[in-house]
Amino acid sequence: MERLGKVSEWNDDRGFGFIAPLDGEPTRVFFHVRDYRLDGRRPEVGELVKFRAQRQPDGKWRAQAVQRTVPAVRRASPATPARGPSRPPSVVPGAVAVLAYALLIAWGSAQADCRPRRCSCR
Repeated sequence: MERLGKVSEWNDDRGFGFIAPLDGEPTRVFFHVRDYRLDGRRPEVGELVKFRAQRQPDGKWRAQAVQRTVPAVRRASPATPARGPSRPPSVVPGAVAVLAYALLIAWGSAQADCRPRRCSCR
């Protein structure tokens, strides 16, 4: 019988996790990534899944034919970060250019004051 549950734990390094059935019985069902129908991404904690539970010879429960109930939503991969809100362009380069120009003009006028002046009024 197919049941509904929520992924309560997931260990991606080891490829297994546990499902908490929504009807409460049993309290925890083991599942392996091989029992999970992959659609391009791994299971995530908190996602709703459909599954069939079977009791194993050791008395523990194991889920089979696990699949998510909601279609996968594609997320931006870490290699290509999603574009966030655009920032206004920085004013720093413009301010540096204006400051450099002002210093150049001040330096030029200071150099002009240091030269002896020839006066034509003699």
